[in-house]
Amino acid sequence: MQVTGVTGSALVLSGSTSGTTIVQPSAAASGTVTLPAVTDTLVARATTDTLTNKTYDTAGTGNVFKLSGTTVTGPAGTGAKVVAATAIGTSGNCMQWAATGAGDAGAPCGSGSGGAAGSTLFSATANAGPSNTATETSVIGTITGSKTIPANTFVNGTLIQVSVSGLYSTPTVADALTIKLKCGSTVLGTASLTLTAGVLSNGVWRVLADIAARGSGASGTLMLNTIAEFTGSALTPSEAKISNTSAVAYDFTTSCAFDVTGTWGAAQAGETLTGTTAAAWIPGAPVSSVFGQTGAVGNLTGDVTTSGSSAATIAANAVTSAKSAVVNTRRTCTILIGADNGSALANTDLAQPRWCYIPYAATVVEVMVAGDAGTPSVIVGRNHAGTVANLVSSALATGAIGALACSNTGGTTGLDAATTCGATLQNTAIAAGDWLDLVSGTAGGTAKRMSISVTYTVN
Repeated sequence: MQVTGVTGSALVLSGSTSGTTIVQPSAAASGTVTLPAVTDTLVARATTDTLTNKTYDTAGTGNVFKLSGTTVTGPAGTGAKVVAATAIGTSGNCMQWAATGAGDAGAPCGSGSGGAAGSTLFSATANAGPSNTATETSVIGTITGSKTIPANTFVNGTLIQVSVSGLYSTPTVADALTIKLKCGSTVLGTASLTLTAGVLSNGVWRVLADIAARGSGASGTLMLNTIAEFTGSALTPSEAKISNTSAVAYDFTTSCAFDVTGTWGAAQAGETLTGTTAAAWIPGAPVSSVFGQTGAVGNLTGDVTTSGSSAATIAANAVTSAKSAVVNTRRTCTILIGADNGSALANTDLAQPRWCYIPYAATVVEVMVAGDAGTPSVIVGRNHAGTVANLVSSALATGAIGALACSNTGGTTGLDAATTCGATLQNTAIAAGDWLDLVSGTAGGTAKRMSISVTYTVN
């Protein structure tokens, strides 16, 4: 039925039991609505529906698909799987994905600059190996970590260390044994030997190997040379070399499914090769600096030196005052005038030049005086080539009855930690070759002895 020619016209459809539905065009109507030739229910913008048989192509003209407000334009690469909700990787690891889209927790991976120094790639937690079979079998059992070494772990100079060991048993008939270290189908090294005939139970074997990377990218190579050791009832090993005269080509941009396998020459009862321990790791980072020095570290220089040996020598004149504790640089010149059993001092006794000779540059820190009686006073000076400069700005007198008195630059407690000094000390710099003089003094007529001590530090 077509309704035309009536402005604002609408199509009113009655329900089969009750009510009506109005089909109303927009006010500025245009276009054609084509209904599909099927029995179905139309989906409106605000209804809740589950769609079937629909393809939403973001490559279609005008199509936009968003997740949490982020536009999804298309997949990266050629994959067509959605990651399973259980695929929760560990930060910093490379994950492995199954065909179903499920992923594991991953393992440490390379970032194009090599694997992380000091990281363990895998460690075995269960035994494995060939028993009564001539089929090549892995000797690495269940592990923690991953035997798949991620792409770009190897760069020029990368070193991976491998340790595999375990037990073996042999029957009465001698048999050949082959051990291989492999990256996927690429054999990195092979050991071949024939174990001596005779029943042996639980001998010990081991392979310790360093795998060194050379080159880079798709043109990389791996070098490996080591020994496989087998020890029987006596500690006399049978050995087989794993020898490469040239490095083995390997594309570093691909992952390495690492494995160590064993193959017996023939299947014999009682013949076993069991790997009980297996691990691979990237050694810790080499020492790159010593005391903050990087690059090649040469002999020690400066105050402590070496010269191609382990013995260290303190350089001549290296330990200066600046490198010593202050107390170790203090010196004292003590001048004793008179005697307790002598006559009373005269002023002239306290005015005598050149008492102490100072052979090095120094700094005066304190002048201390004492007497046997009275309060005698004195002025001490420094004598530089005949020119005298007073060390105190005024005469320094003892305390009552000759008690201790001192002078320093700050008027603080003296070096004896008991006497409070006056702040009269001046002209404290002493040059090498200066003398200490008694410039003048006042004896006071009572004191028979006066002690004057000048303490200084060696510069």
